[in-house]
Amino acid sequence: MLGGPGAVEQAEWIRRDGQLETNREKRFAGKRLMAILAHPDDESFGMGGTLARYKDLGAETVLVCATRGEAGKCGDPPLCWPEDLGQFREEETRRACAVLQIDQLHFLDYRDQDTNVAPPWEIVGKVIALIRRYRPDVLVTFGPEGLSGHKDHTSIGHYATMAYLLSGSTDAYRGYEPYQCPYLYYICLHPGMSRTMGRGFSRPTSQIHVAVPVRQYLPQKRAAIDCHQTQIGSIRRIGYLSGPSIDDPELDQLRSFEYYHQVFPQIPLRDDGEGMRSELFE
Repeated sequence: MLGGPGAVEQAEWIRRDGQLETNREKRFAGKRLMAILAHPDDESFGMGGTLARYKDLGAETVLVCATRGEAGKCGDPPLCWPEDLGQFREEETRRACAVLQIDQLHFLDYRDQDTNVAPPWEIVGKVIALIRRYRPDVLVTFGPEGLSGHKDHTSIGHYATMAYLLSGSTDAYRGYEPYQCPYLYYICLHPGMSRTMGRGFSRPTSQIHVAVPVRQYLPQKRAAIDCHQTQIGSIRRIGYLSGPSIDDPELDQLRSFEYYHQVFPQIPLRDDGEGMRSELFE
């Protein structure tokens, strides 16, 4: 299990406090979810509830982070020098992973805001190697809109999609046995939440196939978010979405789920009135 000083203790406090009801059935035992994201904090803000939930239900979780967020903020007031930010944010990510009980963390070692100019086939090759090594049942990444439009989000989502498509081919790359992951999903922003996200890019509900219920895991998600104190600006702006209470009933209901578009296997867009699935795993 990954972690840093204080993170495991923080996660244990969340469980002892009774805010999480551990599912003893572990109905996803033997399953594996891999998230391929761009920056430290993407795992917590973007899908922290999902990662916590599936780990609680028995699945193994793997996080792949393309960069260490070197071009981000150092905090307010600053918590480190700019030249030390990458190392500082790596430690923040390790603490967040301990809170979310993430099993494996890998950095691809690209510089923040440079993934769109890095050699594409090099990145794709690294991701293919990890997919073949861990053989996940579900792969999650960013879609073309990148959730917020950030160029690292859009590029790593593109490369992860290419890796997904090529990882099962015997003609693509060498090393590790070819493996085709059954499911690929993109993280979505529900249109009802777009007003809270500033430059957020939402998808129409017809493109959202899965709404994972995470209300039970919001305290754990918020604790993971709070590990990223260099990004206090983002925490102040949208951290309340995982806080203890929200006055807006509609927003309170929407934040109880994390939303995903199923890319592969391809399925039709949802019709009006058709319910969303509640699980990424079949």
